[in-house]
Amino acid sequence: MERADKAYREAIEELDAAVKSARRKHKEVTGRLSAAQDKVAKCRNLSDIDTVQRLQKEAAKLELDKIKSEIRPQISTIWNDFDTKAAQIRRELEATLEEADTYRASDMDMAAVALLNSGTMRLKDFQNMAAEFSENPTVLALLRKTAREAAEKMTDQERGQERGLLMDMANNARTDSEKLLKGYDDLTLIARMFSGRDSNGNFENGLSGTSLDGWERATEGVIPRDGSESE
Repeated sequence: MERADKAYREAIEELDAAVKSARRKHKEVTGRLSAAQDKVAKCRNLSDIDTVQRLQKEAAKLELDKIKSEIRPQISTIWNDFDTKAAQIRRELEATLEEADTYRASDMDMAAVALLNSGTMRLKDFQNMAAEFSENPTVLALLRKTAREAAEKMTDQERGQERGLLMDMANNARTDSEKLLKGYDDLTLIARMFSGRDSNGNFENGLSGTSLDGWERATEGVIPRDGSESE
């Protein structure tokens, strides 16, 4: 599990760097938009009669229009590149974690198998075994199968809420490696949220990029940082 933990730490640190790189590029683009808007505002009181001043106003407006027409494609490219990088990091992490989660006959625990086959296990028993064998994908696979079969045999009248809880546990019992991969996926979703995109990838929350300033706060305690970083 040590190798998996190391791979996870490296993956989330690489994801953190990718978020910060995309944010920096995003703010560079929106910074040019702000500068162009400020220039137009400063030119607003220039004379339309004076040829030089009129040309200055027109040039400022043309520059702003050009930047406005380019900003969405530029920002979309920045975050599409981020998505590609995040997916690459995930593939590499998943490959490492899959090695740890390979089913092996040598990992079979016969006492656990006997208990699973006894037909006497209750929800709490399944939960305790899932925790005990969280680093053993072979036993966990059998546990999920047995728990699901036990839940399917129950009726709502027989066990009420326990049937639903047992099915939920069967669907969500994960190895430690699977939990690490889900943790990475959760961080990627947070990054997408702070990029200003909605669930469809559109920038409906605006193009300023200011929402990205919450990334460090949202991932504090999850991604290791030395406290001296600034972006």
